[in-house]
Amino acid sequence: MSNELVWVALISAGGALVAALMTQILATSAAAKLADRTAQTEALQWQRSEAKRMCELREARLRELWAHVLRAQNLIRDELDLRTAGASPIAPRPAESDSAASAAAQAYCVALIGLHDVRPLAKDFYQATARAEMVIRYEKNLSADAVTAWRDVLNQLEVAVMDASKSLQA
Repeated sequence: MSNELVWVALISAGGALVAALMTQILATSAAAKLADRTAQTEALQWQRSEAKRMCELREARLRELWAHVLRAQNLIRDELDLRTAGASPIAPRPAESDSAASAAAQAYCVALIGLHDVRPLAKDFYQATARAEMVIRYEKNLSADAVTAWRDVLNQLEVAVMDASKSLQA
């Protein structure tokens, strides 16, 4: 009978060991799955926050670009107003910071850094603004061609900026 008691004790101890081992394996497996899930969740959250940050950065660049475009537009219109009011075609040149071409160049600089879809139009706008400003300031007979070309490029740039802005909201 003592022999049977030893066998019962061994079987009970073996069962307890197997149960403990199975519990440990299941707990380790559950912890590994939880760690994987946590890592995936953190990676997804980082991707979402990074995408949001990039979207906000692009939106800020679009706003900065458009602020420079509006400044250039206002300066060109001021030059045209002065010219049509009978001012001398060779008026004193304002400081570079007050130049429409300078504002357009700043808009182009903003487009160079991360606004690939509007970069070509920003460059065209810069060149058209510089040409229009030179014609308005220094030519005796004001030609509408340079101003018309400038307005066309401005309108194209406006459409491109609106399209880029819409793509941010989609």
